[in-house]
Amino acid sequence: MADELNDKLRRNKGWDNLKPARKGEPSRNPKGRPKNGFCLTEELRKLLKEKVEGENFTNMARLAKATFEDAIKTDGSSRKIVWDRIDGPISLVLENSDKGGGVFKIEYVPEKGDGDKG
Repeated sequence: MADELNDKLRRNKGWDNLKPARKGEPSRNPKGRPKNGFCLTEELRKLLKEKVEGENFTNMARLAKATFEDAIKTDGSSRKIVWDRIDGPISLVLENSDKGGGVFKIEYVPEKGDGDKG
């Protein structure tokens, strides 16, 4: 009995009243999201475009500089953000065409003069 109740609660999530749209049926939300409704992204864009009081640069420039300074000082997420913005995120796609699949082993071998004494 308790298992059946748990299964029903897990599946249901209160969506019993929702029905999928049928082909040819008019849209249930024809106008979509209102253009002038609350949108955090739009508010942030407005704030970023504003000039810093008493300075000759915008909040966007201020934020970019702060992110850059943080990337220089620390080894945290700011550094990754800066690199991803400059070069784009690194994509690594590996394919193994061997019959049995197998495991890839990736090993870093430093070149001479790479800061490694050896």
